[in-house]
Amino acid sequence: MSERTLQAVEGFIRNKLPYLLYRDLINHHLIKEADVECCAYMHIRTFLGSTKIWTVLARKHVSKTGYFIDLLVFKGETPKISIELKYGPTKISEKDQASL
Repeated sequence: MSERTLQAVEGFIRNKLPYLLYRDLINHHLIKEADVECCAYMHIRTFLGSTKIWTVLARKHVSKTGYFIDLLVFKGETPKISIELKYGPTKISEKDQASL
């Protein structure tokens, strides 16, 4: 498999991931934010395939902010995408904005 570009990963997260999570919500009756987090991790990991270039970490503590980030996507050792998942709310809180 060829290396995934950052643009391809961002495109998957913006466009395909919401559809996949909605499908999981309907088919598997997700009831907690942690369920959504697990599904998102699995879908991103599946998209990236078995590569050592891209890494996905769940519930990563960032010492600089003192908060946990739901999902953090690394390319090599450099964080490239941080994801804060919410189940229900349409706005992100100030605490969550600060953590990102």
